Amino acid sequence: MNKKFVMIFIIISLVFSLSAMTSESYEKDDTIFGLSLGTSFNIGTAWSDQSNYTNAKKLYPGGNGSLSFMYLILPELRIGGEVGYFFNYTKKSSLFKQVPITFNIAWGPRYKFIDFPLTLKIGIQYLSHNNYQYIAPMINTSFGMDFYINKNWGIGLETGCSFVGEFYAKNPKANNVNFMVPLTINVKFRR
Repeated sequence: MNKKFVMIFIIISLVFSLSAMTSESYEKDDTIFGLSLGTSFNIGTAWSDQSNYTNAKKLYPGGNGSLSFMYLILPELRIGGEVGYFFNYTKKSSLFKQVPITFNIAWGPRYKFIDFPLTLKIGIQYLSHNNYQYIAPMINTSFGMDFYINKNWGIGLETGCSFVGEFYAKNPKANNVNFMVPLTINVKFRR
């Protein structure tokens, strides 16, 4: 057990020390491409249990993945977009799918080789469950930590909260806001 711990500590220390020697600051006009994979948890709904959107009591934790692009308009300010795919199984074993498409704005302070991005994502989300389909507005706030192991490549973690609305003019009792918490591992490429 001790040998494994020491070996893992040495490898992590080596990676971070190499990162510190090769880290560079961001430049205006840099671009960042990202790939995220992880899990998502439904933590609740507001307003209605009559909604067509599956509420928290009926969803198991699921998975997600996304592709993103960010463009630096200032060394710490980025704009871009993201497309993803989320899925959760319901307690009745049916698949609940979500496809978010968002515009992103992020502020990312940097300390040596570590980024701390704070991101606001605004867009739409396609929802599908059984024969039900809906396009809903969504807002996501997230924060993360990315470790750049060299000038171009970074890995990190990100979490936050997504707010997905479902609004009906003809049936206001079914109006709903759902809260999802994604937890992802990211790989980023900067150029």
